[in-house]
Amino acid sequence: MLLKWLRASVPAQGRHPWSASLGLALALGTVGNVPFWWALSRLPEINSLRAYAGLIGIWAALTLLLWVFVNLVIWPWWRKSAGVVLLVMSMSASYFMAMYGVVIDPTMVANALQTNTAEARELLSLTLLLTLVVGVGLPGFWWWRLEPRAALGWQRWTQQLSAVVLGSVLSALLLLLVFQDLASLMRNHTDLRYMVNPFNTVYAIGHLAKSEQAQRQHPLQAIGDDASGRVPNAKAAPVLVLVVGETARAANFGIAGYSRATTTQLQA
Repeated sequence: MLLKWLRASVPAQGRHPWSASLGLALALGTVGNVPFWWALSRLPEINSLRAYAGLIGIWAALTLLLWVFVNLVIWPWWRKSAGVVLLVMSMSASYFMAMYGVVIDPTMVANALQTNTAEARELLSLTLLLTLVVGVGLPGFWWWRLEPRAALGWQRWTQQLSAVVLGSVLSALLLLLVFQDLASLMRNHTDLRYMVNPFNTVYAIGHLAKSEQAQRQHPLQAIGDDASGRVPNAKAAPVLVLVVGETARAANFGIAGYSRATTTQLQA
């Protein structure tokens, strides 16, 4: 029944490109940003009718910004695959933010890119699978089956660029209406800006790529070549050397009662 309804939702003559891209923006702005809306709703500042009206304004502005983003990056040549990629990015980030209480910033993306197979396998779960099935499978199936109305040549460019202009103007107007409350929230709760999908992932990847490119352009420099472990006299301060490795969870220390023997040398 569900598949039949999804197929029936795509008319044979095709949807207007604006409605197609707006549908994807709505999916990204609602289902793809559940942790963001949940975090906003739990803030102590959200305690009045004006605050809830502001939330509606933020949701509308974010949806319009996503509509602008979709029309900028998704074009007919890669429309289907790019839409699914955005859904996967948003739902995956939402899952990890909700389950582990993290935000998607450049450091978190760097950790994800530097992980190994064993660490990645530990993150796989039935909950993640269900999240992807509901958050990616259903809207992704609708998006893949969707066939927007054909447009040729300059019409295609005009339709998408006019959507960018219209969405930018409307979102700017809405942001001006809620600017005072939004600026206060972002100033007092800086982690919120790293919870908006998929902008957080796109920004983090771009920032990380830019940083790595800048590092490659400069040769490695030796630091502390003049350091010496010899104490010049008895009154001099001792030399302290710290060797810092990866962080470890206190709950996973065998010496503290963890089920696995993770600290055999300490226990000895």
